[in-house]
Amino acid sequence: MTDARTQLELTIKDSPSLKNYPQAQLTESYAKARRQAAKQTGLIISVFPEECLYALELILDENWLPQ
Repeated sequence: MTDARTQLELTIKDSPSLKNYPQAQLTESYAKARRQAAKQTGLIISVFPEECLYALELILDENWLPQ
């Protein structure tokens, strides 16, 4: 996970125009993960929060992992 965070940081540093890319990807990836979780568990999708519960800044913090 740390490698991915570092790569993302370096990529944005090299290409500042990609600054909003991580947030867009988080939104898209979370929506996909939510659908997958519903399929895999057999639970209705509304059981899972519509939006990611964690701020992008927290997710990208190399010292953070969800509990």
